Amino acid sequence: RRRLNLLRVSYITSIASYAFSKCTNFQSIELPESLSSIGIYAYSESGLISVSIPANVKAISNYLFYSCKKLNDIKGAVYHFYAHFNVFF
Repeated sequence: RRRLNLLRVSYITSIASYAFSKCTNFQSIELPESLSSIGIYAYSESGLISVSIPANVKAISNYLFYSCKKLNDIKGAVYHFYAHFNVFF
């Protein structure tokens, strides 16, 4: 299972819009606790199967997981963040 591990990059506070859009080379992602926001379409049409969202993330944007057809495992404190509309569609 191919994994993108960003845990060692502790200075990341946000993921830019479209940052990993259409990246099909990884199936899971580990995000650092320093992360607080994720931009629109950040993982859209990617090959993600699982993701763990850190507790510090307070907002995730529109279409974050748009067309991630294989995504079936979302871990983390999902009740702690504000999700804009159409996160998965």
